[in-house]
Amino acid sequence: MIGKYKYKLEGENGKRILTRVKDFAEQHIADGMDEEEAYRRTSCEIPEMVVAIECIDFELNKFSHKDPYDGTYNERKCDFKQYAKSGIHVGPHPQRWVKEGKIQDFVIWKWLPNNFYAGRWSERFTLGSTVEFEILGIVDAKEALQTLEENRFKYD
Repeated sequence: MIGKYKYKLEGENGKRILTRVKDFAEQHIADGMDEEEAYRRTSCEIPEMVVAIECIDFELNKFSHKDPYDGTYNERKCDFKQYAKSGIHVGPHPQRWVKEGKIQDFVIWKWLPNNFYAGRWSERFTLGSTVEFEILGIVDAKEALQTLEENRFKYD
């Protein structure tokens, strides 16, 4: 699973990915979130969906509060976390789910080439566009929680 991914959003898989992003964004917007922030956040669902298509060992989970992990890899429940220089953010809900054993690993990823996008998130991904990201590594979630400072852990 670790490595670089370049995936063209096309066909039924592309439509399914973009529909999920749009549906999640619309839920956030209906809850009062700014449109750009909603699309920025929900676009971060794309790597886990692409990995589910490209990596035979990763199985995507349908999110529910009963099973709040993103998917399973090597029979371990994973939550995808975007890399940040300031540390990987782990909010209160994922922290609780790790403690409850509902999440076992964090999959650390970043957008390529530089984990930054200067345009409008709501216009970034369309059918036919290409997404590029890198899975940097997998971290034991309980070990990561032991090093949290202000809801972040360092990943180098």
